[in-house]
Amino acid sequence: MRVFRQLAEQPGGGFTIGPPKSDAGKRVVVIPDVIMPAVRQHMSWVTQPGEETLVFATPTGAPLRHSNFRQRVWLPALRQAGLPLIHFHDLRHTGNVLAANAGAGLRELMDRLGSDQRRKRGAPSAIRTRDLLLRRHSRSML
Repeated sequence: MRVFRQLAEQPGGGFTIGPPKSDAGKRVVVIPDVIMPAVRQHMSWVTQPGEETLVFATPTGAPLRHSNFRQRVWLPALRQAGLPLIHFHDLRHTGNVLAANAGAGLRELMDRLGSDQRRKRGAPSAIRTRDLLLRRHSRSML
């Protein structure tokens, strides 16, 4: 999945769309093969094939309001699953824990999260290699 812009909910209402906070925020996020069928199904509900859109959107493709999503979707899902109260944003760290357990190094983990620290020479090819390995071996991690 290609990340090249971000959506920000503004205090008092409305949204702004712009570039990520740093150049490192523009990145490709690898999604494990085992998860892709669910992602494709979800995306078919909010967009037409080939269209660029938000991954997390209302059924009509509009941006999600944090408070509505939290109250109507997130908190009931946590209760139904018997999970503790965690923030939706915490899920991105779960992905990094899985990558770390698969052997990803600190530089790779920082890049996966879009860290604004300076990139080290030679890291991108190592990151792509690890992403491919993570994709192939994700079934055993879940």
